Amino acid sequence: MPLENRLAAVLEEKGVSMYALAKRANLTYQTIFNLAHKKSTRIDLDTLERICDVLDAEPGQIFAWTPKAGAGQGE
Repeated sequence: MPLENRLAAVLEEKGVSMYALAKRANLTYQTIFNLAHKKSTRIDLDTLERICDVLDAEPGQIFAWTPKAGAGQGE
């Protein structure tokens, strides 16, 4: 998959638990759990903004884009 969810790795790097993130971002623990364990297939922009605010992170740190091989080559 070209879009990689890195939330769990960012939480570990920043030393923030899923519970602490949920509480500080005013989101449910289940929302953070589902995102961190890659069970969610979409994210609301407000949710992403709250997560980024709490973690002092850019969306590009939470999600990494890796184009498919050959993509954008005039196919």
